[in-house]
Amino acid sequence: TKGRKLIYNYYTYNISNSEEDVILPVKTINIASFDRIQHQVFDNYCTACHGAGDRAAASLYLTNGKSHSALVNVQASLSPTGKMLVKPGMPSQSFLIDILTEDIVNYNHADVLPQDELLTLIKTWITNGAKE
Repeated sequence: TKGRKLIYNYYTYNISNSEEDVILPVKTINIASFDRIQHQVFDNYCTACHGAGDRAAASLYLTNGKSHSALVNVQASLSPTGKMLVKPGMPSQSFLIDILTEDIVNYNHADVLPQDELLTLIKTWITNGAKE
């Protein structure tokens, strides 16, 4: 459809053209998946500085295929308290949340994300274990 873009495919189920009743299996949908964060957040708002070309700001690559290992359980070099960039299960102990909500480095990241829902998405992903 004109003007619409698929952001994330949650679940597909093939349905035949028969007249029989269709029973869809119940599944749990993880809306805070890392794949969604990569495409909806990092690709749209972060990679221009963190991975465009051959250089990344603060040597932090948030490009597809590099971002998860660059973030999870990696000590934040700019954290005065020695926080990890992302500490699985603990958004309050993850420097990524600090950097996105406070003006604490040379570039203010606090207004990078245009919607609070995107920050909530990242916090939920971290709370759920920051899985790839």
